[in-house]
Amino acid sequence: MSQYPHRIEIKICGNTYRILGDENPEHIKKISEYVDTKMRAITTDSDTVSTGKVAVLTALHIADELFKTRDKAEEKLSSLINKMESTLKKIEGISAPPQCASVNAHV
Repeated sequence: MSQYPHRIEIKICGNTYRILGDENPEHIKKISEYVDTKMRAITTDSDTVSTGKVAVLTALHIADELFKTRDKAEEKLSSLINKMESTLKKIEGISAPPQCASVNAHV
């Protein structure tokens, strides 16, 4: 038995590839369609004919999307963490018992 439970054939820019993997076949199909769409857009928008060059340009475009998305997610996460820390400090300030001055009483 193969170490990869899923086997699927996909087409990207007219070429058929057999993919073996752990991921659900629907997921593999979805990402292969995404790559195919990106490669076809680059082929349409440029004079590049070489499949290798189109693949490299596609990889650069997808990497750019990944980095921008990751940067936005990190910014949002950082902002949420700062808000949570601020809210926690306010809550801690509200729930802290009032400080009483010590009193020396002489009877």
